[in-house]
Amino acid sequence: MSLLDLLLGRTSRRTVRGTSGQPSRFTVPHLETLEDRCLLSASGSLLNGTLTITTTRNSINRVELALDGTDLVLTNDNVQSGRFSSAAVNNIVVDAQGLFDTVRILPKILQRRLSTEGRGRIISSLQTRRR
Repeated sequence: MSLLDLLLGRTSRRTVRGTSGQPSRFTVPHLETLEDRCLLSASGSLLNGTLTITTTRNSINRVELALDGTDLVLTNDNVQSGRFSSAAVNNIVVDAQGLFDTVRILPKILQRRLSTEGRGRIISSLQTRRR
C-alpha cells in the first residue's frame, strides 16, 4: 500500500485473476441493483383557513383525512403525513393528480365545503364542488 492510499483511506488493492490466469492490479467495475421503492407522495398544507391536500403524478396514493379529537389527521397508506387543527380549517381542497389515487374524507369531519381537482377518485360525504 502506498503512502497516498494510506492518506486517502484506501484499503489495499485486491488482485483479480485475469484471462491469462495471472494476477491483475485492477478490478472490474460493476453496478449493484437496487430494490424497488415506492415513495409516499401526498402532502397537506394549511393556508388562510384552506387545507390543501395534494398528491403527485405517477404514483398510487391511498390518502385518508380523519378526525382525531380536535385535529384533522392526513395519512397516506396508513402513515401519518400531516396533522392540522380542525378549528383552523374552513375549506378543504383536494388535488388528486394521479389517475389511480384514492382520497377518502371520513364522515365525522365538520367542514362542509370541499373542492376537488385532478383525475383521482374522491370518496367523501361532504358537499363537493369540482373546480
